Amino acid sequence: MMDEIKEQFRALREKAERRLREEPEAQQLIALQSAKGEKYTVPVRDWTDPAPEEALLQTLRDSGGTEIKLLVCLWRDGFCLDLPSMRFRRALMALDERNADTFILMNGEDADGRPALTAIRLGKTLG
Repeated sequence: MMDEIKEQFRALREKAERRLREEPEAQQLIALQSAKGEKYTVPVRDWTDPAPEEALLQTLRDSGGTEIKLLVCLWRDGFCLDLPSMRFRRALMALDERNADTFILMNGEDADGRPALTAIRLGKTLG
């Protein structure tokens, strides 16, 4: 990942971790950065309930910032990185087709097989 993207991901992840600490009932937290640079977070108390994700999507529509550049999804358990629900990923694609290029921060490996952070594009997760 480019240094600028790494720094933006670092800042977004830190924001997500802080927000998750403030939300003791949340199982998961989704954090987004729009192409305009605006940051949004939504705590998810029950991942089977689409209401928090739908509220975030409506906020994006209302702001006019529907193109998402970066996405971080953390679980409370150890702040583990993961993909958000398939439902939410499909909704982001329906919201703005440019979101196929949204970077999602994930755990991966470097060239030597050591644990490292990596990013995948949203469109590639919908196979």
